[in-house]
Amino acid sequence: MRLFGDGHQRRDFTYIDHAVAATIAAAGAPPDTSIVNVGGGTNASLIDVINIANSLTGREIQLQAATARNGDVLTTRADSRRAQSTLEWQPTVDLATGMHAQLQALTASAQRATV
Repeated sequence: MRLFGDGHQRRDFTYIDHAVAATIAAAGAPPDTSIVNVGGGTNASLIDVINIANSLTGREIQLQAATARNGDVLTTRADSRRAQSTLEWQPTVDLATGMHAQLQALTASAQRATV
């Protein structure tokens, strides 16, 4: 896997079920509702994500170092307070749990494809 920069840049990862639930909640929001951010509510470094993936798969991801991309920000984090107050929505699945669920879904899909 190519890793741009040193891996300490931080991102807010959003579990897909959260995005779907927030979108459904937004459909019932008042028409004058302004923009709301939907996110995991915390951020993790790319190294953290790689370490979780290593742990979940029992394999070490081989990294190919690459220079940081121009304009890449060091940290992102969604502020979902408006989603919580306006849509009565909040994230409930942490990063490691979400990654585990994604791995299970991918594994099940791969098993079905080989049958």
